[in-house]
Amino acid sequence: MPRKKQRLTAQPNDQVNKQAEMSPTQTNSLKPIEDRITARNWLKLKMNHTTGNYEPKETDSAMAGLQALEATGMADLDAASQLVKQVINAQPEQGSLSSANSAIAMLQGIGPQDEVEGLLASQMVAVHHMAMEFSRRAMGGNLTTDQADRLINRTTKLMRTFKAQVEALQKYRTNGQQRITVHHVHVNQGGQALIGDLRGRPEERPTR
Repeated sequence: MPRKKQRLTAQPNDQVNKQAEMSPTQTNSLKPIEDRITARNWLKLKMNHTTGNYEPKETDSAMAGLQALEATGMADLDAASQLVKQVINAQPEQGSLSSANSAIAMLQGIGPQDEVEGLLASQMVAVHHMAMEFSRRAMGGNLTTDQADRLINRTTKLMRTFKAQVEALQKYRTNGQQRITVHHVHVNQGGQALIGDLRGRPEERPTR
């Protein structure tokens, strides 16, 4: 019996109307991505060839403003516009519409919910771009050992900075509290299992 084919049309780019035939299994595997796409009002830019500047692709100014606020986590449109400009200017391929939209998509993908998260998310995008740029340079040819080492060291520092930013964002979102996940474990007769880290004084720890 032939597989039933379904069509997936939701895509977070200019190919929204391009349809791809997929099996039910493939469609189900992409469902979480579709949910993320449709959950956001994505900010997309276009080039104004008269002024040479980027501007929202959305022609409704009110909707474009809401998209900018959602993308940046700001409550003020001027602050949102400024942050969008900063994110675009911090990416390596200046003048590339695709790269500009990619940088904004990264910012919005982090999902900043307020001004602090928006500022941190924009810095995360910038640090990511710098880390990738120095990584690219480190893999280039005709480098002395000293040059390669310096580039690798800078790349490593930037990646560590990015990791620290992710941890700072997570801590800010959870008010510094750690999230504990409880798993259900099945143990056969005569066996024993231990998951996680048991903390506290010895007398506080559970006994078997």
